[in-house]
Amino acid sequence: MKKVKENILEYPWEAKDIVLDKASMSLIDTVNQRQLRNSQVNNVLRALKQDEHFDSPFVINVNNGIKRIRIIDGGHRTRALQKYFELFPNAKVKVKLIVYKDLTDAEERAVYTKWNIGVKQTLDDFINAYKMEMPEFESLLEELPVSVYGSKNKMRVRFMVEAYLLSRQIPFRGGLSYSRSDWLDTMKKITYDDVISMKKTFGILSEIFNPRDVVDFTRLLAFKQTNFKALYCLVHTNVVFLGRNYVVKRMKNILANSSILEKFKMGPRQSCVEAYIYYKQLLNASVDHKFK
Repeated sequence: MKKVKENILEYPWEAKDIVLDKASMSLIDTVNQRQLRNSQVNNVLRALKQDEHFDSPFVINVNNGIKRIRIIDGGHRTRALQKYFELFPNAKVKVKLIVYKDLTDAEERAVYTKWNIGVKQTLDDFINAYKMEMPEFESLLEELPVSVYGSKNKMRVRFMVEAYLLSRQIPFRGGLSYSRSDWLDTMKKITYDDVISMKKTFGILSEIFNPRDVVDFTRLLAFKQTNFKALYCLVHTNVVFLGRNYVVKRMKNILANSSILEKFKMGPRQSCVEAYIYYKQLLNASVDHKFK
């Protein structure tokens, strides 16, 4: 005989209203903030300026004894409100809060997923959410020009790590078929020695393909994802075997400032493999010292 559940299943949170103003925004922290889309922030800001409320509640975590609000879901609205109060410093906005209490970091991530079940999470969002579980994540950001989402002067951290991992595989595969859990496991295993190895190889690539040390280097053809993985592997694999000076000189003479890089600046995994094979053939033409 089936048991009958007679108790009421309660929410694991409570709802409350508060009034936000410019001063109270300083008490708000965003948790594992995914990349903000300026268009969405501006849409919310535009509505606020027209006295239209965004309606949606903020999902927050409050820890006992800490007088701060941790925003689990509501990053775009938070940024829009910050901009709004800069424009209208005396304004006030009433908002609805969905309040969880004393959640751990892992529980915060689970709550975020629950409230965003219909919103697609990118791999970069996933890495951003779990970065605190990656022992050398901060070292990657400190030693290399990388960030989670990338920018004009920083590569996406997963592009750098993927290039490094591919350079340790034979034959060169051009890409990784990793699930999100695979990425998490891999990033957890990255050591400081791995970080320094990436830094050394990236330094050689920069010497060859960014000799003027331009700040927004990600616009250069050699640092586009497809080219970057192929060129990184050629450097990493051969710098010890052929010597740093030979690798730098040969690649500068054959590949740097050449229109051939334009051909492979973007494309699927197979394009990356084709770029690797083609560049190696050019480097090995009419010389005794061959790139592997």
